[in-house]
Amino acid sequence: MSLLPATIVSGQGLFLLYSGIYTLFFPKKASATGPLVGTPIETVRVLSVTSLSLGTVYLLVV
Repeated sequence: MSLLPATIVSGQGLFLLYSGIYTLFFPKKASATGPLVGTPIETVRVLSVTSLSLGTVYLLVV
């Protein structure tokens, strides 16, 4: 993989990891505004685990 695509995939992986960690530890803050308003906390946690998993896969691929 050349440098630019590897950098983009790494950036996406880091963003997904950060997003997953944030929503896992602070689900009420993540669902307070925006598209997650009214979403049950359990659903927000499922989304956070999905983000963590996808971010990990992105970083392992690079």
